[in-house]
Amino acid sequence: MVADLVRDRADASRGKRLLRWTLWLGGVAVLAVLLFGWFQGWFTTHPKVAAGRQAIGQQIATLEKAGAGQATLALFDRRYDALQKKIRSLPKDLRQQLEGDLHRLSEARERAEVNSYFSLPPTQRQAEIDRRIQADVKATQAKTAARAAKEKRSSPAAAKNAGNQQNTGSQEAQARTARAGASAAAAAQGQGAATGSPRQAQAGTAAKTAGGQKNDARSDRPATQGPKTEETAALRRKQRLDNTDPQQRALRTEYKRLMDERRAQLGVATGKR
Repeated sequence: MVADLVRDRADASRGKRLLRWTLWLGGVAVLAVLLFGWFQGWFTTHPKVAAGRQAIGQQIATLEKAGAGQATLALFDRRYDALQKKIRSLPKDLRQQLEGDLHRLSEARERAEVNSYFSLPPTQRQAEIDRRIQADVKATQAKTAARAAKEKRSSPAAAKNAGNQQNTGSQEAQARTARAGASAAAAAQGQGAATGSPRQAQAGTAAKTAGGQKNDARSDRPATQGPKTEETAALRRKQRLDNTDPQQRALRTEYKRLMDERRAQLGVATGKR
């Protein structure tokens, strides 16, 4: 009986020691995970994300002043374009953290554009519309010229690459034709020996070869591209417009109507507003 009591106490002591070791190891593992997360930035904001949010907040504050009529709206602000470019250059995980902030910035810009116009006296609105249309035309011309210059600089390299691809494609096509001809001849000889009609065998094999080459040609076609960027941007603008309050939606609709009407009078293509 005493031996049983001693054995029970020993088992209890081992169980307590095992429990203490388990708890200790579990605590160490949790601490290690927390330290790893700390160094990985799980519990803090990445400096680039924080800097992006600060810059976006500053631009939103400037746009709100313009929308309230306290400052002139800067059309095609270089700081806005530079910020957009800087954020697009960030890694994907950091860009995703700034998507909501960019949405707020885009909303603030559209709201400032509309509100700053209607905050003007009626006698000044026509001149403001003309100023914005002229700025839009100049920006479009500048972008077109920059795109043409870029294409001109890259045209020699593009032509060289196209020539290399064409040569490679011709070599592959010749190789496929040679293999198809050899297969057709072998099939024709085998079927002619079995059926006694080599001409029919050659005709059938030629048809199969033509079908195979047709399939190869289809496989070389480029894949269908996704929706155009302009259509995607227009859909996003419509979604943002639908999410605004009725008064702001009415102002935006009227502003767009006035802009399109004035563009038509000046013979300028309708913008994206």
